[in-house]
Amino acid sequence: MNFNRKLITQFKNFKVGKPDIARHKHHLYADYIEMLALFTNNHVTKSDILDRLFDEGIDLSENEDNLDGLYSDKSENDDKNELWIIEIFNLIIYRVSLFASDYPFKLDKSGLILRDNLSDGNKIYLSLLISSNLNYFKILQPELTAEFETISQQSLINYMPKNAKVKATGRNTEYSGYAREKITKIANEINIEINDKELSDVSDRNVQEEGLDLIAWIPFEDKIPNLITILAQCACGKDWINKQFETGRYENFFYFYKQQPIHVMYIPYALSNDNYFFQAKDIIKGRIIFDRKRILEYLSNTDFFNKLKSKVIVDKCIEYVEDIV
Repeated sequence: MNFNRKLITQFKNFKVGKPDIARHKHHLYADYIEMLALFTNNHVTKSDILDRLFDEGIDLSENEDNLDGLYSDKSENDDKNELWIIEIFNLIIYRVSLFASDYPFKLDKSGLILRDNLSDGNKIYLSLLISSNLNYFKILQPELTAEFETISQQSLINYMPKNAKVKATGRNTEYSGYAREKITKIANEINIEINDKELSDVSDRNVQEEGLDLIAWIPFEDKIPNLITILAQCACGKDWINKQFETGRYENFFYFYKQQPIHVMYIPYALSNDNYFFQAKDIIKGRIIFDRKRILEYLSNTDFFNKLKSKVIVDKCIEYVEDIV
């Protein structure tokens, strides 16, 4: 199925479905509200969200795993739900300030609504929001995940100094061919030695050794491989926490000289909350995380985005309208 046919199929009777997540994951519910604001073309209010969740058959009291479960008193239950939705909208208020001109929504006394005359930065935000909700976009998932790597690469290029080398390592890159060949080529470029025993354990028919999506290094003219190297993984799925250690296997393939690599994780989620990463500060181990804010922060030139299919998907989302309830 070509891209245009996939686009038509994706948006035939499209609907933002109910979130299947625990209610304490505020950043994902904030995404859910933004998705509704994107697709309804109208203000989304606190009461709209509670009504919609109720209509979707979600009992928030059952979905809260950090309280005691069902509330015996309906008024108490309603009060707790009201406090909960206020917390979610407070997070959206924080996003309005944090993302500033890159934030594609406007929050006023009537609720949250998509802005008019969206900038490239606004549309990249929407692309990252969509990539955080692939369960709604299963038909277009290959395009969104592949181009999330492209967006991440552009962000990493701008984060690194101008003399750095930043390269994608997946399919349809200069590192095509079998996995052993790809790993060998990377080692030759950086001038680091290969652990032949570990490399021999990779099947000679393997065309894609998982775990590494981007690699970057800052070279020296002396070509001594004692340098800063970055191994980056890009993950859109909600199980990204379990993928954060996948780049570690490349420490087995390479003998890094006197300095181990820096491991980086790119995710489209908005984890920022005050001075720490929301709901993730205790489970991120030895990784630098680029979340939605950090990715956008290092996209000074956004011309590349206009050439991506993700831009077409975003424009289609803006055009499509569904009822809030």
